[in-house]
Amino acid sequence: VPTEVVDIKGVKILKHQLEHNGISYFKMYFAVNGLSEQELSELSFLTGLFGKLDTDKYTAEKLTNMIRKTYGTIDFFVDTFAAADRSDSCDIKLGVAFSTLTKDAEEAVDLAVHIMLHTKLDDTNAITDILRQTQTELYQRTIAAGHAVAFGRLYAQSDASGVVSECCGGIAYQQWLKTIDASKGFGFLGELFEEIIGTEGLVVSITGDVADNTVKAVESVIGQFPKKAKAAKTAVIAPWGASAEGIAIPAGVAYSAMGGNFGAHGGKYSTRLQLAAHIIGLNYLWNAVRVQGGAYGTGFLVRKTGYCGCWSYRDPSAAASLESFRASGEVLKKIMESGIDLTGSIIGTIADISPLLTVRMKGEKADAMYFEGVSYEDMCSRRKELLESTCEDIAEIAGLVDSVLKNGGICVVGSREQIDGCRDITNIITL
Repeated sequence: VPTEVVDIKGVKILKHQLEHNGISYFKMYFAVNGLSEQELSELSFLTGLFGKLDTDKYTAEKLTNMIRKTYGTIDFFVDTFAAADRSDSCDIKLGVAFSTLTKDAEEAVDLAVHIMLHTKLDDTNAITDILRQTQTELYQRTIAAGHAVAFGRLYAQSDASGVVSECCGGIAYQQWLKTIDASKGFGFLGELFEEIIGTEGLVVSITGDVADNTVKAVESVIGQFPKKAKAAKTAVIAPWGASAEGIAIPAGVAYSAMGGNFGAHGGKYSTRLQLAAHIIGLNYLWNAVRVQGGAYGTGFLVRKTGYCGCWSYRDPSAAASLESFRASGEVLKKIMESGIDLTGSIIGTIADISPLLTVRMKGEKADAMYFEGVSYEDMCSRRKELLESTCEDIAEIAGLVDSVLKNGGICVVGSREQIDGCRDITNIITL
């Protein structure tokens, strides 16, 4: 993806010029490192209010109409970036992303900034309604997609990025939402925003048709933000450490996950680890957990910052699946010792890590490469390593997988009966 970096008034602009029929994709990344876990939850809730409340100029109804008229999509979010094998810390960003017709870029950027700076937080009833709706949506997600929730808990145990994700949308976030006393108002959200917002460290990404007016649109609004944040936040976000958890929900099936930080066991990220994950998922877990165990889905996940582990979806027996997970390293070693042809698995792994991308997604990938310090040469080197993988190479990874799974964390989302049937679970959370 072509990337040109320019500096305007101290703000980095990432220009990804890709033909896209007069449509431009914008992303603004504000640096918000140093927030505590509670402040991350507060900021995440605030992003869910943007675009849904009155502003100084518009009623919520008028604003909704303007958003529909101006944007294809608009989203406010909290995100993280971290280099490979960097699990102890991450860079945290408050972001806004939107698409618009290139000719309307100035209007679109101005409206997005207006929403961020001028949303009114004094309508307690409206915010309380959004709070309740958010709680309901997250609870329903936990029941319908518990495997993602279980993975999120383990990710937080082993990776700082996972902690941020948990505080901004996981079980930790759900627990924080319950502590909010709406009768005291929501002014604290505005106070936090005023403390942390500033253009120092701001990066703006423009993908698609990067015309002169798109860059000028960004330049015209930079001065609306303070240069430096009012308060210097110094909290440190760190992984929680491995534990065995159960999250009780009213469901007959369960969702289970087991995993940990491979860096803590001497491992380094490589595409060969992704290849091992592909083999474990299709050559072992599919049969052991899905076909024989009856789960609706299963797999093995790897994150470049340090996490790897197994998961199951709509599982009739979480306890049986956890036992199958524990054997993954040993089974992988036996598969490699049999000398199987890796060609199909290598092709499948390439498909997993290099999917087809839309123009918007190409821009997002280029942004991630910029923040994580990944070059095109790095990507080529990783691809070459994958293509040259042998059974002997993957066999060496088997011991790492075995160590991570047998010493990592566990999370089971399901009924109390399912949770009680799993050994070693010491902490049970009831939603």
